[in-house]
This record gives sequence, C-alpha cells and structure tokens, in this order.
Amino acid sequence: MKNKISLLLFFGIAFLNPNTFFAQQSWSKQKKIGYFLQKKEIYQNKRLPDNYNILSLNKEVFEARLKSSKENFIKLPNATGNLIKFKVTKSSNFNHLLQAKYPNIKSYTAYCIDDPTITASMSMGSDGFHAAIYSKKETTVYIDPFTKNQKDYIV
Repeated sequence: MKNKISLLLFFGIAFLNPNTFFAQQSWSKQKKIGYFLQKKEIYQNKRLPDNYNILSLNKEVFEARLKSSKENFIKLPNATGNLIKFKVTKSSNFNHLLQAKYPNIKSYTAYCIDDPTITASMSMGSDGFHAAIYSKKETTVYIDPFTKNQKDYIV
C-alpha cells in the first residue's frame, strides 16, 4: 500500500511540474558507426573533418526555447558532444529593411553560463540551424545541418 501511495505521489508531483521530470532535450548524440548504415539524405560534404560528432536536433523544442521570453537559456554541444548551457539574446546583422524582407532568418548571440570565455553566434533560417562557438581555451566549434531534413547536425 505504501508503494502505491508513493508512486501516486511521485506522478502527481511530476504532472504538476512536468519541466522538472520530463523536460524534453533539444539535442541527442548519434553513434557514427550505425549512422551511415541508415539511408538518410545527407548534404554532400567533399571532406568530413577528422574529429566530429553527429547530433539530432528536436527543432520544435529548440525553437520554442529560443522564442521564449521567460526562458532565454539553451544548450549547445561542444566539441566532444557534451551539452553546455548558454544565455541567449537576439542579435541581427541585417539592417531593419533587410530583416523585414527576410523575417524567417533569425540571429542570436549566446554566452556560456559556466565559462565567460565561451560565446556563440547562431542563426536559424530556412536552411536550418547554424552556430559557431568560440572559446579562448579550446578550438572553435561549428554546428551545421548534416541531413537535408535538418534533423541531424554535424558538430
């Protein structure tokens, strides 16, 4: 009986605050070995970098976090595929007329929460999500679409 009550209590708390227990992740790491055995349409890269990871992006969850006025935090993968937390601000390199002409292209600047020497420049448009993560301690990391459906990204 105690186990049933504990279980009901746990699920009751989880449903009252779903973000605590069932938060959806934007990024998930893919295994490279099995990845290329799947028939996916990838962008034709003449040469892959020596060191890279492939991650899937839940674009809907990610875009919702970017657009959220309450939660201006996102996670981006670093060179090893681990996620690091950033605070995001909108920033456009377009003048107001060009931004009005291309409203689907959004640009952002992000600052790492745990390491102030890491910043990121990002854009989201019809060609997918693109980012460059700069660090004073490590090499620059680039994130670009890997598959044509813009679900998998090369880091």
